[in-house]
Amino acid sequence: MKKNLWTKLITTGMLLVLANVAIHAVGEPEAQAKKSLHSHSHGAAEVNISIEGTTVEVEIRAPNLDILGFENTPSGELEHNTVKQLKAQLEKDFEPILFPKESQCKLMGSKVEFDFPDDKGHDHSDFEMELNYTCLELKKVKTVETVLFKRFPTLRSAKVQIINGDKQSSDKINPKKVNFKLNDI
Repeated sequence: MKKNLWTKLITTGMLLVLANVAIHAVGEPEAQAKKSLHSHSHGAAEVNISIEGTTVEVEIRAPNLDILGFENTPSGELEHNTVKQLKAQLEKDFEPILFPKESQCKLMGSKVEFDFPDDKGHDHSDFEMELNYTCLELKKVKTVETVLFKRFPTLRSAKVQIINGDKQSSDKINPKKVNFKLNDI
């Protein structure tokens, strides 16, 4: 993940996370902080967008169950092949955010990771996709559309967080509301 996007997201939410950990300090504080930063809820995704000049970074997180159809660590040839093929397909052909033509956005790269439970205390199975765009006329765009719900029909909602310079906004999207404001900050 790009460090500057994480830095902005963590800096923005750090006080809330620390307050949440202090108020709900039950069990391990480190586990509480991680849970606050990213909750694992089937049917729900997170979309984080960072805009700096002509650079747009998009991060999408969702449970593996909603992306792969299973959450367990791949055990057989079929599950290993499913992970491998879907990763290759998504990195090559999938753009979950549809920028209007007038934005002159070009996908510069994408990366997909599937994270599975392990014996080191990591008990969630999560999907993460990062996309990097160059957009020459992004200021002309008010809203964008997502095709997340068409591609992954078990997703029922997503929280969108946008950071544009020193401004922030958020929105919620679902299969019936696939457009969200991009430059209305």
